[in-house]
Amino acid sequence: MDRQPYIPFRLRGQRGYSLIELVVVLIIVGILASVALKSLRTAGVVAKTEQTRHELDKLAWAITGNPERSSGGVRSDYGYIGDVGALPPNLDALVTNPGYATWKGPYIRDD
Repeated sequence: MDRQPYIPFRLRGQRGYSLIELVVVLIIVGILASVALKSLRTAGVVAKTEQTRHELDKLAWAITGNPERSSGGVRSDYGYIGDVGALPPNLDALVTNPGYATWKGPYIRDD
């Protein structure tokens, strides 16, 4: 019987990666994934912050009026305070008339 000589695994013509190479690649992929997730979370927080800031601006304009609104060069929007002469007792007063004759709302919409 012809016996083939012993050839070490690496020299048999089979190609592949060692366990250490695979572990190194998995560690690198894990690091890249964690960096990507962190940046996505940061982008989400920034978007939520901007949305909250915009909603607070709308609420402030409903109470005090929008100074950018003008008619013929004269400011025309004074908000709840300008119409009623006092702060609203609650946020619902910006949408429904609490019983004031000078109320000209709704000052804010549910968008």
